[in-house]
Amino acid sequence: MGAAAGAPGFEGQRLHILNWSDYLDAELVSGFERAYGVELLQTHFETDEDRDRLLAETGVAGYDLVILDSASLLPYRKRGWIRPFDSVLLPSLGRLLERCVAASGASSAYSVPYFWGTLGIAYRADLVESPLRRWMDLYRPEEGLRGKIVMIDDAREVLGMAARALGYSVSSEDLEAWEAAGKLAREQRPFVHSYGALALDETSSIVSAEVAAAQVYNGDAVALRETDSRIRYVHPEDGSTIWVDHWALFADAPHPELAHAFLDYIGQPDHAAQNAQSVYFATCSASAERLLPEAFLQDPVIYPPREVMARLEPYRQLGARALRRINLEYARIKARE
Repeated sequence: MGAAAGAPGFEGQRLHILNWSDYLDAELVSGFERAYGVELLQTHFETDEDRDRLLAETGVAGYDLVILDSASLLPYRKRGWIRPFDSVLLPSLGRLLERCVAASGASSAYSVPYFWGTLGIAYRADLVESPLRRWMDLYRPEEGLRGKIVMIDDAREVLGMAARALGYSVSSEDLEAWEAAGKLAREQRPFVHSYGALALDETSSIVSAEVAAAQVYNGDAVALRETDSRIRYVHPEDGSTIWVDHWALFADAPHPELAHAFLDYIGQPDHAAQNAQSVYFATCSASAERLLPEAFLQDPVIYPPREVMARLEPYRQLGARALRRINLEYARIKARE
């Protein structure tokens, strides 16, 4: 889109977004900046909790757009942090996948769905005695994995999958479920190298064999697999989560019209398809999905087969008591209690 002529008044502006790292194609960013004569600034966060903590401590002033998981849309609305989009300013988005739209629930006007995916286990096939198939293989691992596991530094991801390993829902309101999940995750602690995110290139600790297994999102596992073919990804047999990420517009965004122009630019079907192939996640754009190569669409890591999808559940917003218990249990894990 030749936006320099079609978008007067944007030249010289800076659009500031809060995003995961490695979650936006660099060529698209450069193309957008050239087309509109603007600069795109990205502040990266490692976990949803890091993002929420940053905004709670520093405020939302100065940011235009943020990536939110489905469960965060309503709390952000209630805090008055985000505002509805103007669909008239987003003509290029086209048709969105129903699973992505449905994930936004009553907050659909506040959401532009982006990618969807799963949470699972990545491991080095040459560094384990037996293939990892279930969450319990990560929480009660073989002795050779002592100090060799990376877990995402997020209370709901760590405790949620421990709950799943024990047969509970990731959105259980049962306090005993979270107490049991906390106990299991504390038992795992000696096997954990660190809580955080893996680098996705040749510097990654799983590539160097400093670690041998990790809790990861599926697209990140594909990126790692491209770097080292010995890395495997498993959709755990005991089930996991399906998630949808959304763009949201801050209520006091300094450049709301430019924010819409950016989403319209990356939402063009050819751009959205390019973006998906760059970051290895499944797009929420049905129009873009039709442009993706068959090899991408048939990759079972990116597009899980039907029997795997049947074992997945989304995170739901939890009540205050369950959330407090999860945070308490996770604090005990991090404190090595």
